[in-house]
Amino acid sequence: MNPAPPLINRVVLRNKEGKAMRRTNLFLALAPLERKILIGLATVLLAVALAWFADIHAAEVKLTAGDGEAGDYFGRSVSISGDYAIVGAYMDDDNGLVDS
Repeated sequence: MNPAPPLINRVVLRNKEGKAMRRTNLFLALAPLERKILIGLATVLLAVALAWFADIHAAEVKLTAGDGEAGDYFGRSVSISGDYAIVGAYMDDDNGLVDS
């Protein structure tokens, strides 16, 4: 496995907000602190290294749940597999109510 691009390493080292974090060579998924989890937000950073210029560009994508409700805890856990970012919402239910 190749080392991560320098941008990813900087983000990992400076991540003081993340509740959970997963990293691959090109992707970094962060689950935010409690206050942001309650509103349903996760962030995926995509770092693309352009080898012919030895340059790094980043794109940040904020993910939200299509049927998200307060208290779903969307983004409490995150993972990455290939080109997919997997975001958990362990308190989600189909009725928009918080599980007891």
